[in-house]
Amino acid sequence: KEPSIREEELIKQLSELIDTIDFDTMGMKAKLEEEVARYHKFTRGVLGQKTKTSAPEIDLKIYAKYILQEGTKEERRELLGCLKDRLTLKDQQIRLERGKKS
Repeated sequence: KEPSIREEELIKQLSELIDTIDFDTMGMKAKLEEEVARYHKFTRGVLGQKTKTSAPEIDLKIYAKYILQEGTKEERRELLGCLKDRLTLKDQQIRLERGKKS
């Protein structure tokens, strides 16, 4: 049986794995665009700001790392649910098994 891993270490290792993931095939691109549109709607509707520029260019990997570190349990679960690959824990190390989904 594999020993458990602390949440802080898990998030750190997952953040490092984020750099190896292709987000175009992950489904996060649409989620990010939805979040940016929601933000712009908020700034126009609640704050009364007029946004004339298009949505800012946001790095998906930085956004994913932000969700891992600052997001709710549900946001983290949704992010990890978009993975096409299987996550495994062995010897206190998180690994991606390419092409396998549990």
